[in-house]
Amino acid sequence: PAMVCGSSVAIEDDAVVIGAPGATNPSTGETYAGKAELYRFLFGARAPTSLQRIATLRPIAGSNQYLGRDVAINRTAIVVGAPEATITQASQGRGYVYLRPEVSWTGNASIQADAVIGSPANGADDDFGAAISVSDRNLVVGVPKADAPSAADAGRADTYTFDRINAGGFE
Repeated sequence: PAMVCGSSVAIEDDAVVIGAPGATNPSTGETYAGKAELYRFLFGARAPTSLQRIATLRPIAGSNQYLGRDVAINRTAIVVGAPEATITQASQGRGYVYLRPEVSWTGNASIQADAVIGSPANGADDDFGAAISVSDRNLVVGVPKADAPSAADAGRADTYTFDRINAGGFE
């Protein structure tokens, strides 16, 4: 399968996140698991001259998640959408939150998610995580195919606040 690297990109200061939703997990062979790559700009005289790969961000186990369909970054977190992830039904979707360690993003072969957001209450094919945006303390996740009481696939946006993280995600 095609990796589709670069289908989503985000930048904050010298950190760059690049999504590759079609990537196969080389450890498990799971196709379309997806991934996101974290890079840092290396600066020459005054301009960035190249990117240095810092880490690979992968989903929890499962094929067909398409992690990296959308990515967002701020000074303290990276959020990566996996809109095709299955929780209890196909394509309910998830978001993976990776918190920056203390001072800066540092080299690590693979970073595990600090929190996973999404809900079994999402319906099949809702695609939670198809669009993501993060600011200082707020996170907005697009759910473009969520049903509304009066219309199928009307869509919605879910909001979260970074006040604290628990085992189930943000509160």
